[in-house]
Amino acid sequence: ESGKIEGAAFDVFSKEPPFGDSVLDKLIAHPNVITTPHIASYTPDSQLAVANRVFESILAVLEGVPEKLNRVE
Repeated sequence: ESGKIEGAAFDVFSKEPPFGDSVLDKLIAHPNVITTPHIASYTPDSQLAVANRVFESILAVLEGVPEKLNRVE
């Protein structure tokens, strides 16, 4: 309100969904604040990447190669 911060964007809140809390309600309603649901990275590409990692993890378990689990390339 003081103007020190010109704007802000949030996609994660201390309470999900962020409704029913007077402080969060005021923040979300502020004209200089942009909010999104906590799905900002929910894109076709990100979902395909998740599906590929799940598939690779299943294969690693079936092949008995646990060192392949949770690897990041």
